[in-house]
Amino acid sequence: MFDHINRFFNALKSLYSKMFESTLGIKHAVFIIIIAMLMVAFSIKVPIDILNKLLFFGGLAFIYLTMLLCFIKYKNVHKVLLGKHKNNEELLTAFSHRSYIASITSFSFTLSLFTYGILMIFVSIFNISELKIDLVNYIMIMSSIVTVVWFLFHLTKEGVDKKKQAKKAKVYLRLYTAIATTVSLAFIWAFFEQSLKPFITYLAVSYAWVSFFIEAYEEKIQ
Repeated sequence: MFDHINRFFNALKSLYSKMFESTLGIKHAVFIIIIAMLMVAFSIKVPIDILNKLLFFGGLAFIYLTMLLCFIKYKNVHKVLLGKHKNNEELLTAFSHRSYIASITSFSFTLSLFTYGILMIFVSIFNISELKIDLVNYIMIMSSIVTVVWFLFHLTKEGVDKKKQAKKAKVYLRLYTAIATTVSLAFIWAFFEQSLKPFITYLAVSYAWVSFFIEAYEEKIQ
């Protein structure tokens, strides 16, 4: 399983370097997004149900991944989040609290806003009521997904001590779980109950999955 995950991240790195290897990088990204949109549009014409879904969700996945890579390259991150890092790549590839906070706030929120609009356009065009979701829940789901992806990226990262990396991931996970639990118990006012508690709940689910992946990874490297 982790070999496949590692190949996925290596493929993303390769795509990232090829997309932005020249000044035409953003044009390469636009080209990929257009092709992905055509895949989604073509899916409605395909009579085979399985192939239809593969084209639709495959196209959406390409759009999401391409936009994520564009944000990593071009998004302006506040210097408070960026810290001592020179650019976004350095920030996100660092296994640190600052990197995680930037991932689930700045990057996750921006990606959610852009991709939500695209998703709702396709939902309206193809009348797919199953995919209708409000923006707040969508942002929370995206933050949870980003959490799992961030941990998996650093767990399977090449060129580091695997046992130390797994141990560090476990310490981070315990800290974030403790913070989330404490915050959820500290809610007193109705405003916080309605606005932040659902977000903590989504994160708790992602932390449960991360815990599983860490334990599975530790078993693999032993």
